[in-house]
Amino acid sequence: MLQRTPYDKGRETSVAHGREFAGHGYVAVYQDVRAPYASDGELKMGFFSADHHDAEDGHDTVEWAAALPWSNGRVGTFGSSYAGWTQWAMAHTRPPHLVTMIPGMIAADLLERELSGVLRLGRVLTWCAQNLSVDTRARANAPGPKTLAEAERLFQERDREKWLSFLPPAELPEEALHGVRPLWLEWLRNHTVDTFRFLERHGEVDVPVLSITAWYDQQIGTIKHFTGMSQNGMTEEARTWQRLIIGPWTHGYQFGTRTGRVDFGPEAQRDYVEICLQWFDYWLKEKKDNAVRGWPPIQPFVMGANR
Repeated sequence: MLQRTPYDKGRETSVAHGREFAGHGYVAVYQDVRAPYASDGELKMGFFSADHHDAEDGHDTVEWAAALPWSNGRVGTFGSSYAGWTQWAMAHTRPPHLVTMIPGMIAADLLERELSGVLRLGRVLTWCAQNLSVDTRARANAPGPKTLAEAERLFQERDREKWLSFLPPAELPEEALHGVRPLWLEWLRNHTVDTFRFLERHGEVDVPVLSITAWYDQQIGTIKHFTGMSQNGMTEEARTWQRLIIGPWTHGYQFGTRTGRVDFGPEAQRDYVEICLQWFDYWLKEKKDNAVRGWPPIQPFVMGANR
């Protein structure tokens, strides 16, 4: 099981999920994408950098994992948000040992990451100044938060309103961006550019895919991966074996009953690890008699009816 992420492979969620996967007989490999945390190289984020390396890096990592001495040569990828992007960015390269993917919460049309094409400064600033700056600050031995949780708390409590009201956004000072100002400027320049054009590449992908999204996910355009692959996947198996889960959640890995102030009831609760295990058992361990065999193509949660 492979996940490539820019959010620190050693974060608490990754460690907890990895232990659960290992307890069920899997080797869970988490890799920092090129540049941040334990990796080196130049930081290029595929959301807005046309010259990113996620396609070739993902391909090479799948093949590396398949060749490890304790590997059975069958690799599945998983992860949401940017860890969903890294899967789709790699998929068209068709690594020989890639068997299946579970990408979540990543739009098929990258322009849909912005509602109606409008750049949401709050979200982009949060992503750059909060999520990415922890590592750049640590590498520079600069003062400030050293964990994502601490960075999130300080940004929301102290810095968010201050920097959101700063004009013009392109002149935000280094104080606000902590070493990721070049990425911030690149996003401002390219926010109307679909840097990958996934919708045109589904015909190059030949593996079964379980897509996961949520009604309150800003990346609800994930649904178009399901429809695109169902119609245009490279092989009959790829077209037939597309599955989609849509819950009443927000962006991330918390598949609970509550979203904001609303409790959607017990049927809203799903276990991300269990979903992955069932899917990977079917495809990687070839347990063809498990629950996945009976899954409908789409599992939508119906809000209001709460089922």
